[in-house]
Parts: sequence; structure tokens; C-alpha cells
Amino acid sequence: MAIKKTAKRSPARTSKKGRPAGGETAREKILEAAYRVVQQHGAGHLTLENVAWEAGVSKGGLLYHFRSKDDLIRGMVEEHVRQEERHMHENLGEDPDAKAILRFVIDTAFEGRSGYDEDHEIGAALLPAILENPALLEPVENLICEMNRKIDELKDPALGYILRLALDGMHFTHMMGIGVIEDWQRKEVFKRMQQLVDEL
Repeated sequence: MAIKKTAKRSPARTSKKGRPAGGETAREKILEAAYRVVQQHGAGHLTLENVAWEAGVSKGGLLYHFRSKDDLIRGMVEEHVRQEERHMHENLGEDPDAKAILRFVIDTAFEGRSGYDEDHEIGAALLPAILENPALLEPVENLICEMNRKIDELKDPALGYILRLALDGMHFTHMMGIGVIEDWQRKEVFKRMQQLVDEL
């Protein structure tokens, strides 16, 4: 079912790059609109028509940047990866090692950084579409391969993989809303993880 076009468009929000939506390129504006459609209406409403309307562009204008729905979803995944890398580089420099990355991920998850729940909400909504076409996850797989390469350079790679996989599992269960533990339990787990990072 399409989004009712009689309703007002969602108010412009700060973009994922932290600047007002009005300063975005057309491609970024479309991606922001796609995020809003998924967040507010669910992945079932992620159609080119709905995103074009939400972005305030024609469908032809959208197709100039994204040739299909799969191309749009891939763009959303790529943008998410870029933002994660940007956030990491701003805090750790351009080429952090695996130990620094793991500590950073654990610390930011422990602190509950801004956007943490929003990112998981979007990921959960997009999951059905991504499962239909796993190739859309290629940008994430590339990021994981690079992380694995760095983990292999640690003095205890096995422990590095245990921590990475544990973090992946915690993120996935949080995203899906399954097997959720209490906040105090999660904080205790993160504290223990912080201790284990020092052993790498």
C-alpha cells in the first residue's frame, strides 16, 4: 500500500552527515527520504514512488541516481557503511588497528551513542529486502573482510574473533528485538569485553 499523498511530508531532519537536509546533494536528499520512509512506514512502503514523493523529486529524478529499488537499498547500505567509517576515523584516525576498533565499538555501544537505536530500527526494517538479494550486503562484507584482516594481525586472533562475533550477535538481537537482556546485564557484558580487549 502506498503512502497517502494527501498527508504532509515528514519535516526535514538533520542529515546523517550532521548538516541540514537543505545542504545535501540530490542523491543524499533521496537517501534521507528513503530512511524516513523505512523508519516511519516500514520496508514494505519502500518503493521508488514513495521515496520520490518523500524527497520532493520526480520519479525520473530519482531514477537518475538510483536505477532500481535494489540500487536504492544498496545505496542506503553503502551510506550507512560510509557513516560508520567516518565516525570511526574522526575518533581513531585513518587506519586504526583491530584492538582500537574493537575498543571503540564496545565503548560506543556501552555509552549508547546517538543514533544507535535508530540505526538498528532501519536495519531491522530493511532486513527482509536484503535477504531477498544478499548481494546488497557487499559493502558490509567488504568492511568485515578488512576488519578480519586486522584481527589476524593481533597476538590473539581467536579472542579478537570471539569479541567481534559477540558484538555482531548483540547488535543483531538488539536489532531484531529478540533475546534482549536488561540494560544492567548488557553493561556488565560490555565491561567484561573492555577487559578482554586489553588481553589482545
